[in-house]
Amino acid sequence: MGSTSEKKVFTVLSIDGGGIRGIIPGTILAFLESKLQELDGPDVRIADYFDVILGTSTGGLVTTMLAAPNKHNRPMFAAKDINDFYLQHTPNIFPQSGDSLFGSIASWMESLTGPKYDGKYLHSLLNSLLGDLTLSQTLTTIVVPAFDIKLVQPCIFSTTEGKENSLRNARLADICISTSAAPTYLPAHSFTTTDDNGNSRSFDLIDGAVAANNPSMLAISHIIRETAKKNNNKLEEEEEKVGMDGTKMLVLSLGTGEAKHEEKYNASIASKWGLINWIFDNGTTPIIDIFANASSDIVDFLVSTIFQSQHHKKNYLRIQSSVDIATTENLQRLVDIGTKLLEKPVSRVNLETGKYEIVEGEGTNAEALLNFAKLLSKERKSRLMKCVDDFLLGISSTKGPECNEYEVRKKCVKKVFTVLSIDGGGIRGIIPGTILAFLESKLQELDGAHVRIADYFDVISGTSTGGLITTMLAAPNKHNRPMFAAKDINHFYLQHTPKIFPQRYLIFIVYVVFLKFTKKNMHNFKRKI
Repeated sequence: MGSTSEKKVFTVLSIDGGGIRGIIPGTILAFLESKLQELDGPDVRIADYFDVILGTSTGGLVTTMLAAPNKHNRPMFAAKDINDFYLQHTPNIFPQSGDSLFGSIASWMESLTGPKYDGKYLHSLLNSLLGDLTLSQTLTTIVVPAFDIKLVQPCIFSTTEGKENSLRNARLADICISTSAAPTYLPAHSFTTTDDNGNSRSFDLIDGAVAANNPSMLAISHIIRETAKKNNNKLEEEEEKVGMDGTKMLVLSLGTGEAKHEEKYNASIASKWGLINWIFDNGTTPIIDIFANASSDIVDFLVSTIFQSQHHKKNYLRIQSSVDIATTENLQRLVDIGTKLLEKPVSRVNLETGKYEIVEGEGTNAEALLNFAKLLSKERKSRLMKCVDDFLLGISSTKGPECNEYEVRKKCVKKVFTVLSIDGGGIRGIIPGTILAFLESKLQELDGAHVRIADYFDVISGTSTGGLITTMLAAPNKHNRPMFAAKDINHFYLQHTPKIFPQRYLIFIVYVVFLKFTKKNMHNFKRKI
């Protein structure tokens, strides 16, 4: 679609990770593309309608299929071809070890010391399909997250960065392999990029789902940054104009189905789990399932808040549903799930409960997609006909009511919200504890010895050990003041951590030796079977 400077509305397609469940968004996208073709002709494709397409893991693969060019510089895949691709290749990407008891035991033991699948077929397939096509060559902007385990931070690939920086202009095949490298399932992937000056950059990547299984928020971040660059504005100015304005975005977010309503885990059972149970339990991977669902749901909650709070909830369509567990032996079941999902009524996350609830009066997902298709078609036609006004994000470049209104808003005194956020990290909570003790001491120098961190922040948020610190800072004592001063946090950790995490070095050594022995002898064991 057109350049950012020509747009009044940004169109976004976001596709979750989910392994073989990529068939579900594949089914939905085939339906959407068919409706767009009814409106605008059989030659149109999904990539013609979206300014940004984002995908994580299997969603990154679908994203690339929709946006990578063929020899005619049109999308390599029509949306209707996505499911055929999955049905044809999935059995080879995720080969099954057989139904015998010994085969299952051997496969399980081998998975303790290496990925469940070797990834060779997937690597060969993607290299053959995509060749040396690079990120900068996609037909519309794509954003695909991965996670760099060497740097221990997310690595976000975008077409825009690929065009601007040769060292970020990775091959699409490498990006797809990386974002799909789910821990315990497929091996991590490494590659190196070079530029014309002989500089190089190495990447050591795993599945993007560990950072952003639902990549919708990355779209908002991308739009803000790119608009700021094009207009030479500061990021905070663009955040004010775009980031929280639901009228300026049309977002379609596709989940891959989730099984959380099965209630297959509970605290009573999990409280007895050790390392192995958290990684493998009755054929599932609890820690991965939990992280992926938590990541997707919190992003949906945040994006829904933006649109619902501004009464533009119809500009954000999230299609997600609980599904039964499907296996590679029953792929057609996923196609059926996707088809039935289209027939279900529109649901939206309840910001109070976090649960999806049916929205009365908005019809089925299929009807909502048809309405969304009409909006996309209208936006595309407007751009093609050059009938869009000379507005950027709704702000006129000429003197007029909009400009005056914007100037007034710029001069308004804004309330500043103060936020403290504390990461998770186990015993490393001592690090933010030290920083907070320093901060509180400086505040006390300014305002008196009685002040506390909680007196200065509107919101304090924390995850894991950060959640514990958050509570220590904000929970009231009998005098209705914070239970802990920041300087007391580290004393708490130093006193109690040895008892919370007692060391079991001998057991650990025995466990490592067992894994080494298992890996060394697994090949012979499977051969005997």
